[in-house]
Amino acid sequence: MNPGLLYTGISALTTSVLTRSRALPTRILLPPAALVGAFAYFLPGTASRVGAYAGELEDRYVPRVGEIRRTSIAHSGIAWERAKEGAAAGRESVNKSVKSVVESIEQGTGLKLKAMGWAQEVKEEAQSIANVAQKDIKEAIESKSSSGDSEDSKRLV
Repeated sequence: MNPGLLYTGISALTTSVLTRSRALPTRILLPPAALVGAFAYFLPGTASRVGAYAGELEDRYVPRVGEIRRTSIAHSGIAWERAKEGAAAGRESVNKSVKSVVESIEQGTGLKLKAMGWAQEVKEEAQSIANVAQKDIKEAIESKSSSGDSEDSKRLV
């Protein structure tokens, strides 16, 4: 526990030194945020117990604040998931548009641009197809060996 406490304190002090020439809100908000973050990182068990105790006190004495906090945590989680989905959809859209541009350049000029960047993607697709085919072949061999003679199964394997 001592090393974790030392790391936590050092991170808060380092943050206060690094922010000493910054604006006042930065000097006030960053060191406690670093302290809490380092506490959760270096002492996760202790931080979870302290958080559970604080939640218990919150529910006992100010239940409305606890409800608002839990609601905001749930909404931020939903917003994070939406942002991830939006980023994935945007990435897919950009990939499709880049592929269409590359294909139109290939058709217009005759250059082989796909060979430059999509070789890994094609390799992964071929590997997945090969894995499926290998699985189908294994199943066919196993079904053949269970229904056929023992000599036939020795020849197949």
